[in-house]
Parts: sequence; structure tokens; C-alpha cells
Amino acid sequence: MGSLIKIMDSLRPWRKRTLQIITTERLRKKSSDTVDGAQLPQVGGHGSVDKSQAMQVNKEGLVLKPIQEGPRGEREVEFFKTVTSSSDPSETVWKEFIPHFYGVSSKVLEDGTKVEYLMMENLTKDFKKPCIMDVKIGAKTYGPDASEKKKAQQDASYAGTKQPFGFSV
Repeated sequence: MGSLIKIMDSLRPWRKRTLQIITTERLRKKSSDTVDGAQLPQVGGHGSVDKSQAMQVNKEGLVLKPIQEGPRGEREVEFFKTVTSSSDPSETVWKEFIPHFYGVSSKVLEDGTKVEYLMMENLTKDFKKPCIMDVKIGAKTYGPDASEKKKAQQDASYAGTKQPFGFSV
């Protein structure tokens, strides 16, 4: 882990923010996010200190990705439902690029809070040492409901790849 920190220290500041290629072998030793005893290192999405809001895996091996509150979460659920159930070729074209979607699962926590998850295929389950890269597609990386501050922040980030190539790593 020390060598990874040295590498990160030597990177330019914008690169530190965008480097999201992480081998799960390194994370597996540190991660303890579980559901029904199965471990899932998180390499993408929004991390969380609260275990109920971290990516997890159920005993059937499906990834449980917490649904964000508000419009972002609603859009993500709608996207998966539309792509997997539509007969419109302009919508189903995305099906081959996303994990198989198994619906939405909910769980009531000890404090009575209801948490909802997207249930998806675990694309790394058959790999011994998977390497995952988080690629953000498009020159605009914020939603239609983003504040002006958020838009400015996102426009400034990933500038090295976002504008010239239309994606961010």
C-alpha cells in the first residue's frame, strides 16, 4: 500500500482526482462491506462510512448498489428499468454495455430507515484478480438539476480528457 501512496504523491493534482483504476486485490484486504457474509470491495460509485450506503453483495452474488436520494437516484433507477424492459432499439442499445439488472431491493435497518438498492449482475465474480476502471462518458458530468457551483466544479474537473476526448478516467 505504501508504494501506491508514493505513486499517488508523484502525480499531478488533476491526475490524483481522476485516477480511479484500482485492483480489487489491494482493496480486498481492507474492505469489510458485507451482506449475508459475502465481501465486495467497492471500486466505483460514491463511497460511504455508513455500511448501509456502501456497495454490497447478497448471498446470491448480486451487487447491491444503494440508490441515491432525490433526482439522481430516480434517474438511475429509471434508466435501468427502461433499458431492460423497452422494445425501442434506441433505448435497448445500452443493454449490452451494462450489468444485467434484477430490479430494486429494499431493506429496513435497525433504526427503521428504509434503504433501497439496485440489484445487478456482479461482472467481476468469475475473475481472480479483476481490474476495474471507472470511465465517465460525455463532456458534461453533471445532471440537469445541478447548481451553478456544481456545474463549474465539474467543468473544471477531468479537463485533460473530458473536453478533447468526451470521456473522463
